[in-house]
Amino acid sequence: MSLTPCVEFSGYKQRGGYGVKKHGKKAVLAHRLAFVEKHGLALSDIDGQFVRHKCDNPACVNPDHLELGTHQDNMRDMVERNRQARGERKGRVKLTEQQVLWVRKVYAPFSQEFSTVKLARMLGVSPAHIWRIVRGKLWTHIEMTKEAA
Repeated sequence: MSLTPCVEFSGYKQRGGYGVKKHGKKAVLAHRLAFVEKHGLALSDIDGQFVRHKCDNPACVNPDHLELGTHQDNMRDMVERNRQARGERKGRVKLTEQQVLWVRKVYAPFSQEFSTVKLARMLGVSPAHIWRIVRGKLWTHIEMTKEAA
């Protein structure tokens, strides 16, 4: 990446921090405008393509920090930079990280008190969900050895 600093868009920003600028009668993402202006292109020239931030700063409009790519490139960036929604950052999760750690700590296979069925009832999830947690198939980003608070 370039050694030049980010240039933060100072106008309206949508949720997620991306700048939005009026272009004719349309609202356009500011970093897309910065990219096409720098490269002498029209917005229609980059239809269906993504203008990606090398700096990971959604508000940045520094053309040196922007590059053209595909949806697949954008998703690869997200995974490589550890920005994908996991655990509590996912929208529909039923458990917190602390609850998952607690389940892993107290689960006992043939216990009357802490079986998959009992834990599932306590936490409002299915026994299969508890089983996948204790086997390390879900919430894989949380270390199995991490202590519950």
